[in-house]
Amino acid sequence: MPKTARDLITSAAKTAGVIDSIESLESGEVSHALDELNNIVEQWNIDEYFPYVNNEYTWTPPYTTAGKILIGPATEGAVDIDAPRPNRIKGVAVLADNRYVPLEYISPNTLAESNVRNANNFGGSFPAYYTYHTTFPIGEIEIFPAIDAYSFFITVQDVIQEYTLNDTINLPNGYYPALQYELASVLASIYGNMEMVPQLEKMAKERIARVKRLNNRPRLLSHDGAIVGNQGWDIRTRGLS
Repeated sequence: MPKTARDLITSAAKTAGVIDSIESLESGEVSHALDELNNIVEQWNIDEYFPYVNNEYTWTPPYTTAGKILIGPATEGAVDIDAPRPNRIKGVAVLADNRYVPLEYISPNTLAESNVRNANNFGGSFPAYYTYHTTFPIGEIEIFPAIDAYSFFITVQDVIQEYTLNDTINLPNGYYPALQYELASVLASIYGNMEMVPQLEKMAKERIARVKRLNNRPRLLSHDGAIVGNQGWDIRTRGLS
Protein backbone atom coordinates (compact mmCIF):
# COMPACT_ATOMS: atom_id res chain seq x y z
CA MET A 1 0.00 0.00 0.00
CA PRO A 2 1.49 3.40 -0.97
CA LYS A 3 2.64 5.58 1.90
CA THR A 4 3.24 9.29 2.27
CA ALA A 5 6.55 10.74 3.38
CA ARG A 6 4.88 11.59 6.69
CA ASP A 7 3.84 7.93 7.14
CA LEU A 8 7.40 6.72 6.58
CA ILE A 9 8.84 9.32 8.95
CA THR A 10 6.36 8.40 11.70
CA SER A 11 7.07 4.67 11.29
CA ALA A 12 10.83 5.26 11.31
CA ALA A 13 10.62 7.45 14.43
CA LYS A 14 8.70 4.74 16.29
CA THR A 15 11.13 2.07 15.13
CA ALA A 16 14.02 4.23 16.39
CA GLY A 17 12.38 4.71 19.79
CA VAL A 18 12.15 8.46 19.24
CA ILE A 19 8.39 8.45 19.91
CA ASP A 20 6.04 5.84 21.32
CA SER A 21 2.95 4.41 19.66
CA ILE A 22 0.68 7.32 20.61
CA GLU A 23 3.11 10.25 20.24
CA SER A 24 3.84 12.48 17.26
CA LEU A 25 6.95 14.39 16.23
CA GLU A 26 7.00 18.15 16.67
CA SER A 27 6.85 20.32 13.56
CA GLY A 28 10.58 21.09 13.55
CA GLU A 29 11.43 17.43 14.14
CA VAL A 30 9.24 16.33 11.23
CA SER A 31 10.91 18.90 8.96
CA HIS A 32 14.37 17.64 9.95
CA ALA A 33 13.33 14.01 9.43
CA LEU A 34 11.99 14.90 5.98
CA ASP A 35 15.39 16.36 5.06
CA GLU A 36 17.03 13.13 6.17
CA LEU A 37 14.53 11.05 4.18
CA ASN A 38 15.24 13.06 1.04
CA ASN A 39 18.99 12.68 1.66
CA ILE A 40 18.61 8.89 1.80
CA VAL A 41 16.52 8.80 -1.38
CA GLU A 42 19.10 10.96 -3.16
CA GLN A 43 21.92 8.60 -2.14
CA TRP A 44 19.89 5.56 -3.18
CA ASN A 45 19.34 7.16 -6.57
CA ILE A 46 23.09 7.69 -6.97
CA ASP A 47 23.65 4.03 -6.05
CA GLU A 48 21.01 2.99 -8.64
CA TYR A 49 18.61 1.43 -6.16
CA PHE A 50 15.81 2.74 -8.40
CA PRO A 51 16.68 1.10 -11.76
CA TYR A 52 13.10 1.46 -12.96
CA VAL A 53 13.27 5.27 -12.67
CA ASN A 54 14.39 6.02 -16.21
CA ASN A 55 13.36 8.47 -18.88
CA GLU A 56 13.69 8.32 -22.64
CA TYR A 57 14.27 11.08 -25.16
CA THR A 58 14.44 11.18 -28.94
CA TRP A 59 16.68 13.89 -30.37
CA THR A 60 17.57 14.87 -33.92
CA PRO A 61 20.58 17.03 -34.93
CA PRO A 62 21.85 19.67 -35.56
CA TYR A 63 24.04 19.82 -32.46
CA THR A 64 24.17 22.97 -30.35
CA THR A 65 27.85 22.18 -29.74
CA ALA A 66 29.63 20.13 -32.42
CA GLY A 67 29.51 16.41 -31.65
CA LYS A 68 27.86 16.84 -28.24
CA ILE A 69 24.25 16.44 -27.13
CA LEU A 70 23.72 18.85 -24.26
CA ILE A 71 21.20 17.71 -21.64
CA GLY A 72 20.08 19.79 -18.69
CA PRO A 73 17.66 22.54 -17.66
CA ALA A 74 17.20 25.21 -20.34
CA THR A 75 17.23 27.77 -17.53
CA GLU A 76 20.96 27.03 -17.12
CA GLY A 77 21.97 27.71 -20.74
CA ALA A 78 21.74 26.38 -24.29
CA VAL A 79 20.73 22.70 -24.38
CA ASP A 80 19.62 20.12 -26.93
CA ILE A 81 17.40 18.27 -24.43
CA ASP A 82 15.64 20.36 -21.79
CA ALA A 83 15.49 18.01 -18.79
CA PRO A 84 16.98 17.55 -15.33
CA ARG A 85 20.69 16.76 -15.71
CA PRO A 86 20.93 12.97 -15.29
CA ASN A 87 23.52 11.25 -13.11
CA ARG A 88 23.91 8.52 -15.70
CA ILE A 89 23.13 7.79 -19.32
CA LYS A 90 21.79 4.24 -19.51
CA GLY A 91 22.09 3.93 -23.29
CA VAL A 92 22.27 5.76 -26.61
CA ALA A 93 20.95 4.29 -29.85
CA VAL A 94 20.72 5.55 -33.42
CA LEU A 95 17.54 5.23 -35.44
CA ALA A 96 18.53 3.79 -38.83
CA ASP A 97 16.46 1.82 -41.33
CA ASN A 98 13.49 1.90 -38.93
CA ARG A 99 15.36 0.20 -36.09
CA TYR A 100 17.46 1.31 -33.16
CA VAL A 101 21.16 0.45 -33.18
CA PRO A 102 22.88 0.85 -29.78
CA LEU A 103 26.16 2.73 -29.58
CA GLU A 104 29.06 1.41 -27.51
CA TYR A 105 29.76 3.30 -24.30
CA ILE A 106 33.31 4.48 -23.57
CA SER A 107 34.12 6.05 -20.21
CA PRO A 108 35.70 9.52 -20.16
CA ASN A 109 38.88 8.01 -18.68
CA THR A 110 39.14 5.42 -21.46
CA LEU A 111 38.39 8.13 -23.99
CA ALA A 112 41.29 10.23 -22.73
CA GLU A 113 43.69 7.30 -23.30
CA SER A 114 42.31 6.12 -26.64
CA ASN A 115 42.15 7.05 -30.32
CA VAL A 116 38.37 7.28 -30.37
CA ARG A 117 38.33 11.05 -30.80
CA ASN A 118 40.12 10.54 -34.11
CA ALA A 119 37.02 8.77 -35.39
CA ASN A 120 35.73 12.21 -36.35
CA ASN A 121 38.73 12.59 -38.65
CA PHE A 122 38.64 9.06 -40.08
CA GLY A 123 35.31 9.70 -41.76
CA GLY A 124 32.60 7.06 -41.78
CA SER A 125 28.88 7.32 -42.18
CA PHE A 126 27.57 5.90 -38.90
CA PRO A 127 28.08 6.77 -35.21
CA ALA A 128 29.71 3.99 -33.19
CA TYR A 129 30.58 5.27 -29.70
CA TYR A 130 29.44 7.68 -27.04
CA THR A 131 30.64 8.95 -23.69
CA TYR A 132 28.96 11.04 -21.01
CA HIS A 133 30.71 14.02 -19.43
CA THR A 134 29.00 14.69 -16.09
CA THR A 135 29.55 18.41 -16.27
CA PHE A 136 27.25 20.51 -14.11
CA PRO A 137 24.61 21.92 -14.45
CA ILE A 138 24.46 20.67 -18.08
CA GLY A 139 25.70 17.19 -19.01
CA GLU A 140 27.37 16.43 -22.36
CA ILE A 141 26.81 13.25 -24.39
CA GLU A 142 29.67 13.12 -26.89
CA ILE A 143 29.21 11.07 -30.08
CA PHE A 144 31.94 9.48 -32.28
CA PRO A 145 32.00 10.00 -35.17
CA ALA A 146 29.73 13.03 -34.93
CA ILE A 147 27.42 12.18 -37.81
CA ASP A 148 24.33 14.39 -37.97
CA ALA A 149 22.24 12.34 -40.39
CA TYR A 150 20.42 10.22 -37.79
CA SER A 151 18.07 10.65 -34.86
CA PHE A 152 19.21 9.47 -31.42
CA PHE A 153 17.24 7.56 -28.78
CA ILE A 154 18.63 8.28 -25.32
CA THR A 155 17.76 6.49 -22.05
CA VAL A 156 18.77 8.27 -18.85
CA GLN A 157 18.64 7.59 -15.13
CA ASP A 158 15.96 10.01 -14.06
CA VAL A 159 16.42 12.44 -11.19
CA ILE A 160 14.08 11.82 -8.26
CA GLN A 161 12.67 15.09 -6.99
CA GLU A 162 12.54 15.89 -3.28
CA TYR A 163 9.43 14.78 -1.43
CA THR A 164 7.19 16.98 0.67
CA LEU A 165 5.48 15.62 3.79
CA ASN A 166 2.18 14.75 2.12
CA ASP A 167 3.65 13.37 -1.12
CA THR A 168 2.79 9.74 -1.80
CA ILE A 169 5.95 7.66 -2.23
CA ASN A 170 5.16 4.89 -4.71
CA LEU A 171 7.70 2.11 -4.34
CA PRO A 172 7.82 -1.59 -5.31
CA ASN A 173 7.47 -4.33 -2.72
CA GLY A 174 10.42 -4.50 -0.35
CA TYR A 175 11.44 -0.86 -0.60
CA TYR A 176 9.41 0.55 2.28
CA PRO A 177 11.02 -1.60 5.02
CA ALA A 178 14.51 -0.81 3.70
CA LEU A 179 13.81 2.91 3.62
CA GLN A 180 12.09 2.85 7.03
CA TYR A 181 14.95 1.08 8.78
CA GLU A 182 17.68 3.21 7.20
CA LEU A 183 15.82 6.37 8.26
CA ALA A 184 15.27 4.85 11.71
CA SER A 185 19.02 4.27 12.14
CA VAL A 186 19.67 7.93 11.24
CA LEU A 187 16.98 9.22 13.64
CA ALA A 188 18.19 7.00 16.48
CA SER A 189 21.67 8.46 16.06
CA ILE A 190 20.37 12.04 15.93
CA TYR A 191 18.21 11.65 19.02
CA GLY A 192 20.84 9.87 21.10
CA ASN A 193 19.43 6.33 21.08
CA MET A 194 22.92 5.06 20.31
CA GLU A 195 22.32 1.59 21.77
CA MET A 196 19.76 0.97 19.00
CA VAL A 197 21.90 2.19 16.09
CA PRO A 198 23.98 -0.99 15.44
CA GLN A 199 20.90 -3.25 15.32
CA LEU A 200 18.94 -0.78 13.15
CA GLU A 201 21.88 -0.43 10.77
CA LYS A 202 22.15 -4.23 10.54
CA MET A 203 18.44 -4.57 9.79
CA ALA A 204 18.60 -1.74 7.23
CA LYS A 205 21.55 -3.41 5.45
CA GLU A 206 19.70 -6.73 5.31
CA ARG A 207 16.66 -5.07 3.72
CA ILE A 208 18.75 -3.00 1.30
CA ALA A 209 20.58 -6.17 0.27
CA ARG A 210 17.25 -7.75 -0.68
CA VAL A 211 16.42 -4.72 -2.82
CA LYS A 212 19.82 -4.94 -4.53
CA ARG A 213 19.37 -8.66 -5.21
CA LEU A 214 15.96 -7.94 -6.69
CA ASN A 215 17.46 -5.39 -9.06
CA ASN A 216 20.59 -7.31 -10.06
CA ARG A 217 19.43 -10.45 -11.78
CA PRO A 218 22.21 -12.27 -13.73
CA ARG A 219 22.36 -11.55 -17.44
CA LEU A 220 22.75 -14.09 -20.19
CA LEU A 221 26.24 -14.27 -21.65
CA SER A 222 26.61 -13.23 -25.29
CA HIS A 223 29.33 -12.41 -27.78
CA ASP A 224 29.65 -10.20 -30.83
CA GLY A 225 30.72 -12.97 -33.20
CA ALA A 226 34.07 -14.03 -34.52
CA ILE A 227 36.23 -12.00 -36.87
CA VAL A 228 37.08 -13.94 -40.03
CA GLY A 229 40.00 -12.91 -42.26
CA ASN A 230 39.94 -9.18 -42.95
CA GLN A 231 36.22 -8.83 -42.33
CA GLY A 232 34.79 -6.51 -39.68
CA TRP A 233 31.74 -6.62 -37.44
CA ASP A 234 28.89 -4.34 -38.55
CA ILE A 235 27.04 -2.99 -35.47
CA ARG A 236 24.00 -2.16 -37.60
CA THR A 237 23.44 -5.68 -38.95
CA ARG A 238 25.15 -7.62 -36.13
CA GLY A 239 26.97 -9.51 -38.84
CA LEU A 240 30.24 -9.58 -40.74
CA SER A 241 30.91 -6.87 -43.28
